[in-house]
Amino acid sequence: MERILQAVVGTLKICGEQAGLFFAMKRSGMHFVLIAAVVVLAVLYRKKKTEGDQMLLSFLLVFLILYAFPPTAYIIIKCIGDIVYWRMFWLIPIPVVIAYGAVKGTGAIRAAVIREGAFAAVCVFLAVCGMYLFSEENIDRNSNVYGVPETVIQICDAVNEDAEQQNLPEFTVAADRRYASWIRVYDPSVHTLYGRGGNGSVMHDNDPVAVRIFKSISGSYPDWVQLEKDLKEERCAYVIGKPSVLKAEEAELFGFRVVQETRRYIILYYDVGQEAQS
Repeated sequence: MERILQAVVGTLKICGEQAGLFFAMKRSGMHFVLIAAVVVLAVLYRKKKTEGDQMLLSFLLVFLILYAFPPTAYIIIKCIGDIVYWRMFWLIPIPVVIAYGAVKGTGAIRAAVIREGAFAAVCVFLAVCGMYLFSEENIDRNSNVYGVPETVIQICDAVNEDAEQQNLPEFTVAADRRYASWIRVYDPSVHTLYGRGGNGSVMHDNDPVAVRIFKSISGSYPDWVQLEKDLKEERCAYVIGKPSVLKAEEAELFGFRVVQETRRYIILYYDVGQEAQS
């Protein structure tokens, strides 16, 4: 019974975290506010409920059951993984739902001037809380013949150069989810601790220590003390992640050395007791 309760609590925690992760991508959750407003509107006008309202509420209810009901959520998470569970929200036709609510809400206003002004306000709100698709944050310009992000080349070159300067015969790299799978595409000689999603570690598949390192440097704030212990256990000397997560000032306090830092990534070195060649 206790194991079942732990599984339920753990599943609900993942559901909440992944929902927050999804809506955080949408300019501080503004799209979630719009969807919530549409649902409230459909519920408040239930006496005049149309077929569209019934379809919308039914679909969202079914989605909620699939997403957050522990038994179904547990099965889906086991199938697709907890790291990408937020993609379940792709099942919601967000543009259609928002458009439906905007038309229904503003259409209920009788005064033409106010109705048109309200609709214009909704359009402005959508434009403000939206994001430009072709921004640097979403797209990397392919400026090399390898077909990999330019930052990956910079990272590999910096790590190799630093290891050569220290005469390290072998070294292992742990990177966050943005670079973990790209590094070996560009430079197979770089020994990575794991592959995509923290899986396929150098020790064995789904090594809990390697997965813990992956989650620590891919999250919002690392446990530096635990990270030190895990890096020593895995003999992993280099860590790569976001500068906003692996903050240089904090890292240096825990004995890390900054190899290179840019706006998009930071490379940290930690002495795990590797012997340099003389």
